[in-house]
Amino acid sequence: MTLEAASVVIPSWNGAAILRPTLDHLARLTGVEFEVLVVDHGRLNRDTEALLKEFDPRFRYVGLDEQLGYAGAVNHGSALAQNRLVAVLCNDVLVEPDWLSELVKASARAAVVTSLVHRPGFEEPLGKRLNLWGRIVTAEAAPKRAEDYVPFFPDGSAFLFDKSRLGLPFDSDYFLYLEDVSLGWRTWLMGESVALAPLSRALNADGGTTRRTPYKTAFFTERNRWLNYFSYLSCWSLILNLPPLALDAAFRLLAGSNRRAKIHAWAWLFFHPATIWGKRREKQAQRRRPDSQILPLISGRYLGNGGALDTLFRAYFRIAGLPYG
Repeated sequence: MTLEAASVVIPSWNGAAILRPTLDHLARLTGVEFEVLVVDHGRLNRDTEALLKEFDPRFRYVGLDEQLGYAGAVNHGSALAQNRLVAVLCNDVLVEPDWLSELVKASARAAVVTSLVHRPGFEEPLGKRLNLWGRIVTAEAAPKRAEDYVPFFPDGSAFLFDKSRLGLPFDSDYFLYLEDVSLGWRTWLMGESVALAPLSRALNADGGTTRRTPYKTAFFTERNRWLNYFSYLSCWSLILNLPPLALDAAFRLLAGSNRRAKIHAWAWLFFHPATIWGKRREKQAQRRRPDSQILPLISGRYLGNGGALDTLFRAYFRIAGLPYG
């Protein structure tokens, strides 16, 4: 069977130093025709452009002086991609030769397909789920087979989407962090689905640049988390979920880490109601699936340790009739 060609988009922020191993692995891909677009945004030098010249013409350089963030850079590259199927890969991720062909095969059953991404020092990702509060917790009942795992959102390090069904994947305003959760939520909301391609394996070497900006990390994580709530939850679901979400926000503030960034994020939300309303109207106009079918994909475990807070929040869910798994 001849597989459809695909494009690979790699956002890179002056990342030539960590990009070479990723490109070397991509050069060994088999089983599918492909192109690679490296979006070098916020560039300070020509190192990435010089690196790309060492590879064959399938590897295209896209240089931008403006720093677009992960979301904006991926969108820019996706708009330039020549193929309907677009894979997204972080510039510090190493893939196996059949990584892309397995994603393309799985695209027949879902609009978004995620790779099985491993990270040094972290547990097997199949035993984890996203909870309502944006944390990754241990699943109550992990699937015994990878084929039975239904992801709520793709791993932003390595995934593929169908541009003809979803358009550009991200809201560029997210800049970075939780835009992959937004993509997953929008996909399910639109009546489409997210699937895992368990034979599409990748290793996140964890050499990225975002760790150098802890304030931005905390700000965008907190702001984008709330943008997801305000954009995707129905009015009734949002009302019912506000008490546990607000209580969690208080806990996060009391925790003491990155307080200024979190307060900055909440202030941004307070002073941008028109922006939030516009995003909500856009997303809700795309709704083809009710929250009763979407929210069970999100874990209701708060910290995932079965402690008092988990018991408290799960009791609230039962009383409110919230359908969390």
